[in-house]
Amino acid sequence: MITSQYGRGDTYALMGNFNQAKTEYEKALRMSTNPRDILHIQFLMAMLHFWTGDISGGREALAKLSEKVAQANDAAAQFEIDYARALLAPDLASERQLLQAAEGSLSEPRPGMQEADRNSALANLLREEVRAALAARQPQDASGFIQKLQQLAYTSRDGSVQCIYESAQGFVSLTASDYSKASEQFSADLHNPVVVREFIQSQEKLGDAKGVENARRRLQYLRTPTAEWFAATHDARLTSQFAAQ
Repeated sequence: MITSQYGRGDTYALMGNFNQAKTEYEKALRMSTNPRDILHIQFLMAMLHFWTGDISGGREALAKLSEKVAQANDAAAQFEIDYARALLAPDLASERQLLQAAEGSLSEPRPGMQEADRNSALANLLREEVRAALAARQPQDASGFIQKLQQLAYTSRDGSVQCIYESAQGFVSLTASDYSKASEQFSADLHNPVVVREFIQSQEKLGDAKGVENARRRLQYLRTPTAEWFAATHDARLTSQFAAQ
């Protein structure tokens, strides 16, 4: 019942009716008794700042929520919030700093967090660290994160982690101007909006107009009120970082 209630808020947010979205989130918050649900709804409300153009307000709200969730010791909620903070950070240096801290918090098993969930969260963080390192022109750092991802994929035996590892290599290939290889590697995980955004760029570099059209359509199908989708479609740091290559 709670998920359907805040789902109504998500729907209104996607429609651009942010006042009604806030009303639905507030109603869900009043109905909720589960601490994790409460943190997730508060996260969604913080994200509304970004959708309405209040970027600084959104960053401030996420930072405050991060402090709150640290006291609650909820690893899953901490990942959701801090991953968003990193993706939506004001600059590359801040993003890398936030990613490093988030990675460190998940380097060991966490109470209340299933290993499969921790592996998936850690893999997503490492992939973003690969992208950010390459954007900062630090290929050796990127190589280190790739190695960590490879090891995680091997030890976890998790298919989703393997897909994240393969797609992370796409950023390396894109930087090396190997657009065909990058497209193949990105295609391992076209459920992630940031990956799809770079897949589009690799298709553009290959001159594959049909591929670009299909990928753009796929990106629209992934439209949800999440940090990843916002970053992939609104944040110039992500959408243009490889454009000149």
